[in-house]
Amino acid sequence: MIKALLEKYRLGTCTPEELEQLQQHFQLNDDQDILEWLEEDWQKNEFQATTDPGPAIWNRLEQSIQKQGKKPQLKVHKQWRVAAAIGVLLLALGWLIWPADAGRPTLLVQENTSIKPLKVSLEDGSFVWLNQNSKITYPQSFPDTLRHIRLEGEAFFEVSKDAARPFRVEAGDVITRVLGTAFNVRAYPDDPTIDIALAEGSVSVGIPAKKSLPANPIVLKPMETLSFIKQDTSYNKTVFAEDRPYGWKDGVVYFEGASLAEILRMLEDYYAVKFIFQNPQDTERALVYRLDTRSGLEEVLKDLTVITSYKFEPDSNQQIHVKQK
Repeated sequence: MIKALLEKYRLGTCTPEELEQLQQHFQLNDDQDILEWLEEDWQKNEFQATTDPGPAIWNRLEQSIQKQGKKPQLKVHKQWRVAAAIGVLLLALGWLIWPADAGRPTLLVQENTSIKPLKVSLEDGSFVWLNQNSKITYPQSFPDTLRHIRLEGEAFFEVSKDAARPFRVEAGDVITRVLGTAFNVRAYPDDPTIDIALAEGSVSVGIPAKKSLPANPIVLKPMETLSFIKQDTSYNKTVFAEDRPYGWKDGVVYFEGASLAEILRMLEDYYAVKFIFQNPQDTERALVYRLDTRSGLEEVLKDLTVITSYKFEPDSNQQIHVKQK
């Protein structure tokens, strides 16, 4: 999606909102996207090292920068090489993205490596719950026009209302935009999908532009989930019940078609115990189970005793023996 915006920027067709999106993206990321896009664009157009692209690129950049009210102070030489063209584009984007009087913002990174959710408070009054192996990157202080966060993994957002500063979550190629609401985003790098589930309010979800996809953002209603499929960039919308997509933030985990072994492995991580199976081969069976870790391990084991054919006997060494009834 960022490369598509860079292409629009090169052609001078970015909207003010898209220019703001580029600004926020490069505040939270390095310049690698620019370099990759330039290299692809260069190869696509079969440019040679002796080509002189300077005037054309410079004119486009100068027009775009002047629209923003900022003038670059560079001398343009007649003979350009590839490196020079890249350098000028990076510098020009620099004036657009990081004006001299503003400076780059101080970025904060919050990461959760624990199995238990991590609650993060933002300076605007919003809250973020991070799931295991997840992290967010965001400015220490949001600017006056936009609140932008980059997510890797899964997080639940409870966003304070601020009509003047939309709240935007960038997760891979998918961008979710809200004013004030509560929603969940799951975007682990190894997962085949990016999933957005809306708890309350309203969100619009922007996905990579393709002929088969709608040009306008997709709007979700409460209790709807959008799943963006990375492989073919398609998507689907479904309706969910209860708190299934985001119950994890309150210690509730849903298992569907899981084996007892899978459930117990999760309990081992959460409660720091060890389960020892009397007959491990007998634990593979499909279970549908709502696990509420807030009720404590003893209550959880009572539930599992009822819905399975096993009993659980703890010893004095933080070990629990799993035996058939």
